Amino acid sequence: MLDKNDTTGTKYKWVQTKLGGIHFSPRCSMPITTAPNNMSAYCYGGVFDIEDDEDLAANFFNDLFYLDLERLVWKNVLLTGRKDPKTKKRKEKDEQTGDIDIQTIFFFYNIPNDTWTVVKAPAGPPPRCGHQMVVTSANKGQLWIFGGEFASPTQSQFYHYRDLWVYHIAEKKMGRK
Repeated sequence: MLDKNDTTGTKYKWVQTKLGGIHFSPRCSMPITTAPNNMSAYCYGGVFDIEDDEDLAANFFNDLFYLDLERLVWKNVLLTGRKDPKTKKRKEKDEQTGDIDIQTIFFFYNIPNDTWTVVKAPAGPPPRCGHQMVVTSANKGQLWIFGGEFASPTQSQFYHYRDLWVYHIAEKKMGRK
C-alpha cells in the first residue's frame, strides 16, 4: 500500500487488510493481474486439491473475480458471453488411455462488453495452469505470461514451466522472450 506519511523515502509498506465483498472459495494456481488503467485486479480460475489417504481429486474453477483496490472489495464477474464453438483442440497421446483432448485456446474476455474473443496465436504457449499474468499499457498494450504447470488428465505427465511469453494486443502477435 502507498504510505502517504512515509518519511523514509520508500513510499510503500506491507499492511494487513480486511477485504469486503464476495469471499470466494479457497484455491491455488489462479492467475491474478492488475488492470493498467485503473485501481483494480482480476483473479481467474484456480484449483482446490482434495487429498485423502489414497486419492487425490481436484475442483477446477472457471470463474472471474474483480478486486477494487481503492475500496478493497471483491466482486464476482459473471462470465456470460458466448465462446466461439469453432475453436481447435490439440490432442495429447496418453499411454494408458489413448488420445485425450487438451485445449490450447487463448481467449480474451471484454468485461464491459461481456464478450469473448478467440485470439489466434499459433506460436503461443502450450497448455498450462497456475501461470501468472500481467497486463501493461506499454507499446499499445501487452499481456505477459510467466510459468505455470501442466499435468495430463491421468497425472501420467507433469511439467513446471519457466518460460516467459508476451502477447502484443494491438498487433495481435504472441512471442516467447
